[in-house]
Amino acid sequence: MFKKIALFVVIALGVAHAQGAPSIDQGHKKPGDALHYYVRFEGNPKLIGVNLHFDKADALKPNQTGFQHTFEVSEIKEFSPGVIEVNGTIPVNVASGTYELVWVDVVPAPLRLSKRYGYPADFKDSIKLDIVNEASVNYPAIKSITPDPPKQ
Repeated sequence: MFKKIALFVVIALGVAHAQGAPSIDQGHKKPGDALHYYVRFEGNPKLIGVNLHFDKADALKPNQTGFQHTFEVSEIKEFSPGVIEVNGTIPVNVASGTYELVWVDVVPAPLRLSKRYGYPADFKDSIKLDIVNEASVNYPAIKSITPDPPKQ
């Protein structure tokens, strides 16, 4: 009986995952790596800006305090009618960790007004990438702060 229930749960979870939003895991990337995305729109909008915003999903490492934990990809060109290619590079000072595409800003011509589309309300594709940055910073400890010069 337990085996039948376990099998049912495994099958049900598999079906539920298959019916969910597409999840695209891009594997390990590093600072300086190029990123390329294709955003398909309804119709053929004339856009002057598309910004893909990624947020870090996990905590900063202690030796990467001060590193960026968000970044955007925003170099655009029309790929085909209704499809915009968005390119960019992972910044050199971005912290290691898992990043997820959380929103997209779109700026149509000619008024330059922007609209923000959020995941998962406005688009269902889950885009994640793991960034490995070997850089770190070891900040020195402060010994003291005084209004007078320290005595030697």
